[in-house]
Amino acid sequence: MRWKSAWAKGVFLRELSAREPGWNFLGLERYASVLQKAIERKEREEREQGKKERENLFFLWEDAKRLTEIFAPGEVARIYLNFSDPWPKAGHAMRRLTSREFLKLYDAVLAPEGEIWFKTDNDGLFAWSLEEIPAAGWTLESVTRDLHGEVAPEDNVMTEYEQKFSSRGQKISRLIATRKKLARLQDQVGQSEIIPPANCNERISRELIDPVLYLSYLLIRNYIKRTPFW
Repeated sequence: MRWKSAWAKGVFLRELSAREPGWNFLGLERYASVLQKAIERKEREEREQGKKERENLFFLWEDAKRLTEIFAPGEVARIYLNFSDPWPKAGHAMRRLTSREFLKLYDAVLAPEGEIWFKTDNDGLFAWSLEEIPAAGWTLESVTRDLHGEVAPEDNVMTEYEQKFSSRGQKISRLIATRKKLARLQDQVGQSEIIPPANCNERISRELIDPVLYLSYLLIRNYIKRTPFW
């Protein structure tokens, strides 16, 4: 099954699932009271507007830490993280949904070309995420600190929080992260023509790879093999 998952209330997911009927959407929520409201709104909308129940929208009362128990490896195409708790205390950093602890879980269930879309009104959390996500091996494909000023309305589905903050003139930040470039680099490193001979000490031809790719290769090789650079 093709899945896109979100930590969001009902409005966001109802709009997304209507726009993309070919995808299955799952809303994860840790708190039962919040989840109940989302389900009630979904059912009320369908009843009032005479719509049949959407077959591609689901909700689950579950902790995000159990993500790998919900999805199989590579089963999710995109994860939306919308206005999550910033957990401002330094000692609570691992609880942030953009922390390395959670990024490992996303990595386990996302498809190779999978994406994380993260939106927040919290400048501190966003700045921290801009450092944390690349440090965990992900690539920032898109970054904006003024989502509504730089992205067309039709290309952005707003959440309830977002609608409220936007009406006050508050700017919203968004980033999109993937692992695509890292995967491509690992593919290249795996090719025989750029794997160093056993009797050589990192003699890789500069004609085969550019300096940036060469340095990245060394970093990844050192991380994987836990051996010195030189």
